[in-house]
Amino acid sequence: MRQLSARVTPALKYLGPTAWVVGWGYATILMFEDPGAFLREGTGMAPAIAKWTFLGIAIVGGLVLARFVVPLKRVVLEGDNLHVSNYFREITIPLINVSSLWPQRHQADSSPFAIITLQTPSEFGHTIRFLLRSEEAYNAL
Repeated sequence: MRQLSARVTPALKYLGPTAWVVGWGYATILMFEDPGAFLREGTGMAPAIAKWTFLGIAIVGGLVLARFVVPLKRVVLEGDNLHVSNYFREITIPLINVSSLWPQRHQADSSPFAIITLQTPSEFGHTIRFLLRSEEAYNAL
């Protein structure tokens, strides 16, 4: 059994978005509810545009997290099968069902993320996204 996904995946997948929503969300709400909490030198208030900027960043950040972080899976290679988990449910996918792996071998150093595309969809969909543990994990595929 060889774990291909990074051990930090659960923290990144669950704690990262939670910290973002709580921290940035609180600051955004505070900007709308009590603009004086963010003092601007000389005026005693944050500029009006700041609250809308905070809200925009909160939305964009949430979308980025939803697109790239929340879908991350735990991936373990065992023999001719991949064991894929979202930390609540685990499924087994035969390697024969894997049609492609991104990034390509010459791009593997540039991205910590990997995407396995399946020939037929699994319970987790047509693609499996995970955070690579190491270059050796990439080479195992």
